[in-house]
Amino acid sequence: MLRAKGMSKEQKAAHLAEHEKSGLSGAKYAASKGLNVSSFYNWLSNKNRKKVPKPVVSNSGFVKVKIGGLHNPHLKHSEAICLKLTSGQMLEFPSSVSPQYLAQFVRALN
Repeated sequence: MLRAKGMSKEQKAAHLAEHEKSGLSGAKYAASKGLNVSSFYNWLSNKNRKKVPKPVVSNSGFVKVKIGGLHNPHLKHSEAICLKLTSGQMLEFPSSVSPQYLAQFVRALN
């Protein structure tokens, strides 16, 4: 079994990229390469944690918002306001919701 502590960041990144292309489960990939399964899952966890962007909050209390298209084909753009959380979850509000309510809601998320 290969020692994870002796591996460079580049070697770990290469294994993660190869695993992604392989289509194998993390356990099967790690076993096929002689890697410690727990260490390999730790690498995956760290990599995925870095992908989730942190919300940007300024001293003024504003939260940075990215405006994008809707992914729900049943709703027209004018029918809903969608908020995508950093966790990837989508929240939909009717377009009639008050801006004050949305502001309170976004502040409560922080």
